Amino acid sequence: MADFLKEDIEMLIDGVLPWPAVQEMMRDAKDTDRFDKYVEILQSRVDFSEPILLPLTPSLFIVAKNKDRVVKCRCGHDFGDYRINWKVSALIYVRDTKESIGEVFKGREMPDPEWCQIREYICPGCGTQLEVEAVPRGCPPDFDFLPDLDTFYDEWLNRPLRKRFEYRDKTLDEVSQWEERTYNKPIPVLEGFTKQFYRFCRKGELRFQRCKECGTWRHVPREMCPECGSFKWRWERSSGRGTVFSWTVAERALHPQFADDTPYAPTVVEMEEGVRILTEIVDCEPDELEIGTPVEVVFDEVTNKVTLPKFRLSRSAIRRARTVPVESLELPPTIHYDKSDRVAIITIDRPDAMNALTKDMLGALDRAFADFNDDDRLWVAILTGTGDRAFCTGMDLKEAIPLLTNGDQLGYEDPTKRQFSEVYKQIIAAINGHCIAGGLEMVAGTDLRVAAENATFGLGEVRWGLVPAGGSHIRIPRQIPWVIAIELLLTGEPISAQRAYEVGLVNRVVPSSELMSTAFDLADKICKNGPLAVRTSKEIAVRALGVEPGFVLEKTLAKKVFSSEDAKEGPRAFAEKRKPDFKGE
Repeated sequence: MADFLKEDIEMLIDGVLPWPAVQEMMRDAKDTDRFDKYVEILQSRVDFSEPILLPLTPSLFIVAKNKDRVVKCRCGHDFGDYRINWKVSALIYVRDTKESIGEVFKGREMPDPEWCQIREYICPGCGTQLEVEAVPRGCPPDFDFLPDLDTFYDEWLNRPLRKRFEYRDKTLDEVSQWEERTYNKPIPVLEGFTKQFYRFCRKGELRFQRCKECGTWRHVPREMCPECGSFKWRWERSSGRGTVFSWTVAERALHPQFADDTPYAPTVVEMEEGVRILTEIVDCEPDELEIGTPVEVVFDEVTNKVTLPKFRLSRSAIRRARTVPVESLELPPTIHYDKSDRVAIITIDRPDAMNALTKDMLGALDRAFADFNDDDRLWVAILTGTGDRAFCTGMDLKEAIPLLTNGDQLGYEDPTKRQFSEVYKQIIAAINGHCIAGGLEMVAGTDLRVAAENATFGLGEVRWGLVPAGGSHIRIPRQIPWVIAIELLLTGEPISAQRAYEVGLVNRVVPSSELMSTAFDLADKICKNGPLAVRTSKEIAVRALGVEPGFVLEKTLAKKVFSSEDAKEGPRAFAEKRKPDFKGE
């Protein structure tokens, strides 16, 4: 038996023992002397006095506590019986989206969140990250190591422990009791079609039966369609959205187990699919309910086996209640400026002209963003357009071309500046439909971008003998790969929302119905951070780009194009709906 010095083992624990000594230690058989010294060193470093029986990880230990054996963190936090997986009592941070997993994995190394999730187990006592595991979605926490302590102490250390413990995994015994402890109200009986309905709810999916013959949806599961008598049906996923159809306020509980909840409001929600479901609206007082109020489904895991579908007011309904229009600025009816908590919402409202901008509208946008920049109560702005056909298609050529060809700078007297150049608060673009020409130039000056699935992006000026002189030549090549930027600038052909996401022009692509809620989610995440730190981070990043000389060059060279004959021919052909006849002069 090798006799290793306690100092060597301490250096091994600290990771500073020279490699030859580590190899020598690894070659020798394990012995009780080394184990005792190892435990003695660990004991001197933890914040509790109970004797360590066995270390599990650098921060977790099985210790003797009175007549029990428990798992403890080095800070002293007690996770309970060592035969119960300690992970079920830890704080668990789950990474199961591209965004959250992307914070620690990049490129090809990133797991697919559809199949895998990353779980970080945190000590509730000191916040130490105790373990990380990558597991299939829905997989229970892995019980890494359940040692047979009695055999270890009996046969290897030759000093039996005073009290013997049954050697078996007791995790399931513990978990099975949670069902009774956490929910004491009536729950559905899981049988027949009902069992399948709640199995979907466990997965976070609200599904209803739908007839294959007549297409009728039904919430109450049954074998035969009540409309056409067909026995052919399938489970189909609901949008999860609906409106309040009716409700009643219960001042006195009809069931004694609901007494603490009174007054409460059993509510009927009419889903977008046409079915009605009796449910509960969470985080909402009965006097806040109105018929027709938009709601969205949430899932409440009340036991280990049952997850109930409930509803909450949709974000759009909450925002409408809190949004206050700004009336102090003189803005045309085509520009809306609203404030909701710490978020400014600026909307281009000219859908009949594909949200094309006039000179007055451009000036109004500048005034709105100047007010946003100066208002300390506002931290984030969302820029969007009315309707789903277009976010913005740039300047109205019928008005803009005569102005530009006569030398009008359209609001940019300072050649070193472009739209949003001096706005160091965060701007989120919510892009619905076409984002073309000046629309894309505005988006290039924003910080985060959410695009609807039907959005398109393009710089079509060259098709009409013009150039995008609002900063596109300088900003776009700094934001996406050079070859993609040049393709946009030189061909004038648009790209889809998905392609824009792939090349890094937008952050998210979502269904049109989720566009604004996703933009608000991003705004809420930013508003949780220190406003000064966030604003300064943007200012440093923007100013470090050094784009001002490029803006001056763009403005200077663009004048030659706008004063050319081709610049007159292009818009003329556009207005006459014909192919332009360019002369290159």
